[in-house]
Amino acid sequence: MVERVKRAFPCNSGAIEQGMDLRDYFAAQALIAISGRWGGTLGDIDKSAADRSAQISYQLADAMMRARQLSSQKCEADRG
Repeated sequence: MVERVKRAFPCNSGAIEQGMDLRDYFAAQALIAISGRWGGTLGDIDKSAADRSAQISYQLADAMMRARQLSSQKCEADRG
């Protein structure tokens, strides 16, 4: 079974579902928290640190997606 991509801000426009991918939304929120620790401007961070921050953001987003799935499964089991 192919799982549909979850959207952070779904917007149906005819047959096309639009909106930000939920994983990308979670990663963006994580990056905000990570970048807050830089203590400077974006110009102060080197490319390798930026790349690593982006990777960590997506690792956190993936963890949030897994937690979301587990929570959903638990709710379904509790109902059933």
